[in-house]
Amino acid sequence: MDPPEWALLERELLRQHTTACVKFFRRYFNQANGWLETTERFGGDDGPDDAIENVNDWPHLYALGGDEVIREMYTKAYNGHVQQFMAAKTTDVPIGRLGTTEDVAGIASFLAGDEAGLITGQQIVADGGMH
Repeated sequence: MDPPEWALLERELLRQHTTACVKFFRRYFNQANGWLETTERFGGDDGPDDAIENVNDWPHLYALGGDEVIREMYTKAYNGHVQQFMAAKTTDVPIGRLGTTEDVAGIASFLAGDEAGLITGQQIVADGGMH
């Protein structure tokens, strides 16, 4: 039995997306360290998450059946982004350092205590302003 036309079209769409992502990654990211080449320092308009926003949806593309190269490029870009963020350490970067267990412990302690009795169903992001 031949695969249905929609499945063939979906495969082609994933292939085209992969081709575009590879081209984009090669043009804008340092292949060795994953840094976004157009951003030397963070800060300014929208914050330090700007660089990684370029590849935010790549894990979804991979999960839908995209090629392994999508996951590899995303991983390199994300790790590069963290390192690039740390190297910037400008006053425009909210924290400019990696978090510690102590940073998260205070949040956990608060949430476990009586003071957080009215907090339900919230997402508390402890990422130093990276996302």
